[in-house]
Amino acid sequence: MMLPLLRSSAALRKAPLAARNARLAPVAALGRRSFGGHGDPRGHLNPDGTRPEAEDIEDYHDPDPIDHTPRLNLVKERGQTFVVSGDPPKSYSQLWPGIAQKNVP
Repeated sequence: MMLPLLRSSAALRKAPLAARNARLAPVAALGRRSFGGHGDPRGHLNPDGTRPEAEDIEDYHDPDPIDHTPRLNLVKERGQTFVVSGDPPKSYSQLWPGIAQKNVP
């Protein structure tokens, strides 16, 4: 029962070298393509052929968000600390003056 299977696999293995290379030719052709390789191949270099200097973060400054937060009004009452707002809550019309609030149920 196993003999025909072994014969067919051996026949495929003994295929001529030219037939095997013909099947691999399209794959080899893909390796020669250069997608996205258009333009100046030396465009990443300086005009004199040297590499540009790597960017450094010499004068970089990351602002500290704590410096830009409003000061908290803390009230200590009955042993607990509460945060009190400095300005009272605003009405809807003060927050969004362009949106009319007429006929609101």
